[in-house]
Amino acid sequence: MIIQTAPAGELRLAIMMYEHTALSHQFARAFGNDRFQASEPNDLMFSVVLNHDAGWAQFDRDPVTDPATALPYNLVETRRRNTSPSPAGFRPISTSGSTRSAA
Repeated sequence: MIIQTAPAGELRLAIMMYEHTALSHQFARAFGNDRFQASEPNDLMFSVVLNHDAGWAQFDRDPVTDPATALPYNLVETRRRNTSPSPAGFRPISTSGSTRSAA
């Protein structure tokens, strides 16, 4: 979860990681013009961008509160024991396009 910084007492915006990755995916799909080449291979890049923070899904559903702020921990302040290395059943895509188990 990304928690916006704000002065004490001000409201903060909380961005769940799936929202961040969905926006990143839109950026990746729109990237490329007459000055910047689009990513290649597209399908691989789009999959990587769309799934790069998939390990945060469980934390976003049930965030741990930071006692100092009474808010969920910000992404970079989340304690390691409250995160998962990868989502259950995640199958990375190799550069050849085949999948293999992460186990």
